[in-house]
This record gives sequence, C-alpha cells and structure tokens, in this order.
Amino acid sequence: MTQQACTVKNLSVQFAHEPLFQHLNFELPAAQCSALIGRNGQGKSILMSLLTQAHMPNYASGEVIWRMPFSYLSQLERLSNCTLAEALNIADLHASFQRIEQSTASFEDYDRVEHAWHQPTE
Repeated sequence: MTQQACTVKNLSVQFAHEPLFQHLNFELPAAQCSALIGRNGQGKSILMSLLTQAHMPNYASGEVIWRMPFSYLSQLERLSNCTLAEALNIADLHASFQRIEQSTASFEDYDRVEHAWHQPTE
C-alpha cells in the first residue's frame, strides 16, 4: 500500500448559505507530485489554504491529516529579496542538490537529501 502524505476527510466549505464544496475526500500519496487545477473562482486557493491550516475556520468543517512535512507558497505571497527555496524553507536542501549536480557535494549533502526528497513513482 502506498504511504499517504495527506488525507482529507469530509471537508466542506460554505459561505452565506452557499456551499463551495461538500464532503470532499481525497488522499495525496507520498513521493508523488500532485496538482490542483480548475477554473477561476472554483475554490482552489481556499482549498489550499485549508490544507495548510492547523485549525479549521468557522466556514469549513472536516479533517486534514498530514503525515509528513510540506511547504506551500500562496499565490499572493510576495518574495522580498529571497529565492523560492528560501520562501519554502528548503534552501539547505536546494543547495545540497546543486552541489550534487556540480559534483562538489559532501557526505553531509547526500545524507541531507537521502530521505528529504521524493521523486514521483510511476
């Protein structure tokens, strides 16, 4: 069985008597890239913000369970004088990959990336 990075159970969002989505259930497998696509105004940003919050806001209900660390960069977040890797708090990991790619890596670089990076599986 594939390890799950995140499980979403019975997630519902409602604004002023108008449901955005109801009883949403899905899993995000570990070691796989996932994408969220849809038309404008369909709730993609709201769903992403719910996935990253520790507590459900009053307009939402359900359960989001993360089983491994994750990073999220909001579409409206502005990066001020930093790289994307710094904004996602993975600058050390990124630097290790760069050194591995350039054949200048240390054993510490290989140790850092060994369990911290998962490529998609087919």
